[in-house]
Amino acid sequence: MKEIQLLSLLCIAEAAVLSDVWKGKIPNAITATGIVCALAYQLAENGCAGVLLWMGGAVLPALLFCGFYYFRMIGA
Repeated sequence: MKEIQLLSLLCIAEAAVLSDVWKGKIPNAITATGIVCALAYQLAENGCAGVLLWMGGAVLPALLFCGFYYFRMIGA
């Protein structure tokens, strides 16, 4: 199971890097795929408690960076 998780992570990261190099941006589809894969991983490994871990890793950084986005210090 760990090999599949690592392989999926590497594929998503490779797609993001290639898209960023070629087009200068990462499509939302790649980002959404990574978020959904992370949620599936947490559910498989930790059950319902994994959702809380996933929210801590996905939602908390987004909330923390909202201030930077609001003041136009970073892009969307």
